[in-house]
Amino acid sequence: MNRKLAAIAIVIAFIGLIAAVVILSRSSVIVPPGQTITNQPPAKQNPPIVQTGTVPALSIDSPQPAGDTVVVAKVALPVHGFVVIRDASSNKIVGASNIILFSETMNMKISATVVKGHSYTAEIHADGDNNGIFDPQRDPPFIISGKTITATFKVR
Repeated sequence: MNRKLAAIAIVIAFIGLIAAVVILSRSSVIVPPGQTITNQPPAKQNPPIVQTGTVPALSIDSPQPAGDTVVVAKVALPVHGFVVIRDASSNKIVGASNIILFSETMNMKISATVVKGHSYTAEIHADGDNNGIFDPQRDPPFIISGKTITATFKVR
């Protein structure tokens, strides 16, 4: 009798093991190498903070002196954002402002290396990912009526 009970117990244990494997295989998550599972929901991107009544605008004096600083005469933003300086011939970014939190800023200095005889474009971008750090992949330029808001200037 003990042998029969032992055999039944082994069969029940085996069936239980198979059932557990089937249940776990249907409910488990495959995690790619190098990644971990957390119980946190994915981070949401917050919309830019809108400051009503402000019309995006940008003005810059031309010519600017050669060196490592560009002075923007005025920038107005309806959301938090940045002023980005690009070389007009290569479109390469040569500088970007810190985050602009106010609707209007006057005589703002931006670190950007500008060379005598070259032309540059200043362009305003929104802080698209709301992290306060300029990223050309995540912080889009302002576009109104199909055009970006820019101001060009030369360096003397």
